[in-house]
This record gives sequence, C-alpha cells and structure tokens, in this order.
Amino acid sequence: MNHRSWIFVNTNGSRMDLGVYHGADSGNLLIYCNDKVLQLDFHIHDSKQYKFFLEDELCELNISKVGRKKFDYTFKVDEKSLTPKNIERNKKRKIWNYQGVGFILGFMLLTVICGAIFWSLRGVYLERQLAKYGVEAMVSVQVTQRGSTGKKFEMHYRYKYKDEAFYNTTGIIFKPPTTPYGFPIRNNDEFVIRYASVWPRNHEIDYSRPADFVLERYFMMTIRKHWELNPEISLDELECQVEAAYEAGGVYGLADLYFQDIAPSDQALHDANSYSRLIRDSTYQVKIYDCWAEQ
Repeated sequence: MNHRSWIFVNTNGSRMDLGVYHGADSGNLLIYCNDKVLQLDFHIHDSKQYKFFLEDELCELNISKVGRKKFDYTFKVDEKSLTPKNIERNKKRKIWNYQGVGFILGFMLLTVICGAIFWSLRGVYLERQLAKYGVEAMVSVQVTQRGSTGKKFEMHYRYKYKDEAFYNTTGIIFKPPTTPYGFPIRNNDEFVIRYASVWPRNHEIDYSRPADFVLERYFMMTIRKHWELNPEISLDELECQVEAAYEAGGVYGLADLYFQDIAPSDQALHDANSYSRLIRDSTYQVKIYDCWAEQ
C-alpha cells in the first residue's frame, strides 16, 4: 500500500493534513483531508489527475506511473483555473505588480532628480572654484588614430601644476575630433586650459581660445570656404568680412561664416540661420562699414 501525505495551510493560516492511500496491486485509491474522505476510486493502475477544493482553493493531486506498480504522487494548488479565489488572487497580483512598477519608476525618477541636483550643484561648485582659484596655461592636445580601419580616434592631453602631472582622455570616439564650434582638432593643437590651484583635477579646456597658429589655420579655412561660396566678392571684402565675423563672435563667428551653406537644423549650432544672425549683428555691420570707409 502506497501512502503519501502533505500539510496544506490555507489563507487563514489553519493547517490541514492531506494524504493518499493507493494499493499497488488492487489499484484502489483514497484521498483524505484530516478525517474526511475526499475521493475514493478503484482500479487505478495508470497515471491520473484529481482536482478538488480545500475550502476556496482548487487543488490538484497527480498520480504518475513511473514503473511496474510504481507511482509518483504530487500535490499543488491550481492557481490558473478561473475560480473565485484565483480571480481575486490575480487582481491582487496585478495591483502588486502595478505598485511594484510604480515603486521602481518612482525610485528611478527620484534617483534621476537627485543625480541631476547633485551634478548641477557640483557643476556650480566647480565653476566657482575655477573662478576663484583658476590658473590658466596652454595645453597641447594629442589626437591618435586607433584600430586598423583608421575610423577610431582618441584625444588626450597632459598638464602640470607644480610638480604633479595630470592626464585626461576622451576615450574612443568614432569620428575625427572637433571643437564645440565644428572646426577640426589636429594632433598637437593647443588651447587654453584652466584649472583650480586648490584641486588641479578640476579643469576645463577653453576651445574658444586656441593658440595663435591654430587660430591662423581657422582663419585660412574660413577665408577659403567663404570665397568658394561667394566668388564674386573682392579679396579686400573677403578679408574684411572674415575679420568682422571674428570681432563679432570670436571663433564662433568664424564658424557662422564657415558653415553658412549648412541647412538649418536643430542639431547644428552653426548653419545658414546662425550666418544670417551674424551678418545682422551690430558689431559685424560696424566693422564692414569701417572697411568701406577706409577704401
């Protein structure tokens, strides 16, 4: 006689003793709960499944034949069938899932807000530190091609304060490096770097202040490009307009002139729109007028 038993605890916490007696030879089977007979069956010589309620829970007892006169017995609660208890359980699970998702999203949002506040305050602190303790120097930027395809680049630079050297890198980028205003950065180009004497790692490169030889290259690039786009103007007018652009906006003014043929877009800082604003700028117009007056 085979016998298996389980302990079932309902949602109220009350305990029930569940078991099955199964005659291996006769096949007679009895399922009981405490002192109550739940199922009585005869000549069960193959696998079979029984379902019954224990209070409001639909339960499932499986008899699996695993050999000659050998059986395996498993018991579980059926949480998939559409019973009132399962419908209620699924509703609660949905509420718990929504609450869980809401908690996670709320936590993520709180983390993002706290992170944004932290980095904002950190940025303000670092800017004030640079303003109060800033030291300026020129730094040479190294541009290195990585990989066999030549499409990967790394930009890095070193600077020193007193006897300590500091190193920084952009990591791998997948296009030739450029300044924020779009002009290319070549190997050994130099720009002004500013760092805090109290914490030299707090630094920034001022790409709007390139070394003279870099600025001269940007001037020549702008002159050639502006003349290509406007071949009807004279050389004097050309030089005057480039100088006027620089007086009006520095290297950013040169970029407005250089990228004047770029169609306006949300991504471009310098395009046909910025060029239109440049030539309407009062400083630019005064410089152009002075050029005419000198002729």
